[in-house]
Amino acid sequence: MDLKQRDGDLVGVLQKLNEEEKNEIAKALKYDSIEELKNKYGVIRDDLALEQEIRYAGSDWITDGVFSDDWATYGKIVRRVAKSVKAKYTDNTTAEDLEQRILRIIVDKAWEKMDEGKRREYEKTVCEFEDQMRAEDPEKLKELLEYLNVNSMRGMAPGVLLSAGMAFSFGGFLSYQILVIVMAAIGRTLGIKIAMNAVTKSAALFIPGLNIVMGVWMAWDVMRIISGPAMRKIVPVVPLLCMARIRQRAEG
Repeated sequence: MDLKQRDGDLVGVLQKLNEEEKNEIAKALKYDSIEELKNKYGVIRDDLALEQEIRYAGSDWITDGVFSDDWATYGKIVRRVAKSVKAKYTDNTTAEDLEQRILRIIVDKAWEKMDEGKRREYEKTVCEFEDQMRAEDPEKLKELLEYLNVNSMRGMAPGVLLSAGMAFSFGGFLSYQILVIVMAAIGRTLGIKIAMNAVTKSAALFIPGLNIVMGVWMAWDVMRIISGPAMRKIVPVVPLLCMARIRQRAEG
């Protein structure tokens, strides 16, 4: 069954993915590349191939296939992922908000697994980031600390800092800076390096998120969290899309 209607929660973010992100999401969906995925559906548009596979893989064959005239919406798919990782939500929670809660759960789980050495490295990076903000934009730092209701970001767990960065009114590039710091810290625990110069506006904005996301889940109880072949595809896609949205806002 072909898609009858495009999904507004997906179209915008998919159309603005960079090449690395497209291929990462294709690999999460168990394809070697975005080109292989496009060949499967016989389409020339990357975003259409990705949307079709995400919604197809995230659908229930009975409720979304037999008894519906279209595959599951992204909002429904994100809720299925949220249930699998025990992220709380209400009927009014948006797909984007739920993506962020799922990413926060991944970050919190990785923080639990970090040894003291890695935690100290993370805290050192946060302190350097705070000093950089103090020198370059003290007013923004003051507002951020007031929002966090703290005198310093020192000692703040990465999940708390990431949530604040995504919700903070300045958003944009500040959220991406915080995302890079947090994901770099998690990557180090898994032996994955993220160059911290990616925080600068002149750098190409990309985080190798798939290895980090899958590394955390493999260290977690992966068989309990990702049940069934479709969920093994969809669960990693949600935080990857969340990170892509943050990157897109930073560039905007």
